[in-house]
Amino acid sequence: MVIKIGKAILVGILALLWVCGDAAWGHPDEVGTLTIHHAYAEPARRGDDTLVRLAIENNGASMRQFMGLHIDVAEASQIEVKVEAERFVPITSIAIPPGELLDLRDGARIRLLALNRTLIAGESLEALLDFADGREKRIQVLVGQGKAGH
Repeated sequence: MVIKIGKAILVGILALLWVCGDAAWGHPDEVGTLTIHHAYAEPARRGDDTLVRLAIENNGASMRQFMGLHIDVAEASQIEVKVEAERFVPITSIAIPPGELLDLRDGARIRLLALNRTLIAGESLEALLDFADGREKRIQVLVGQGKAGH
């Protein structure tokens, strides 16, 4: 009888961890060996484009491929990289080498295209990050200016 209760408790705990995901471990910004830092979007009006800035740290031993971000407040989004002082071009994905930080706050960024509503400073948006290995991560994106150095 003790074994059956132990198995039932174990199954319950595993089910809870599966449902809660990373938040159950106290690391809501981690997905596998990736850590997501300081996700924020710039305020903008309905119909305009805006930028999402964040950093993704690869703490693992293998290369990870970031495919993009999905968010319901925009028609589409795209990853852009800087090729000249003020010129950015869209790309389909970007590699994150082991032990490296992909900084999507300066030399690369995510553009949200054709907002379907106004984004107001202080609100929080749910977004989904996509990776080439099929893993996805839901994150919160704060609307407002990011802090220097974050």
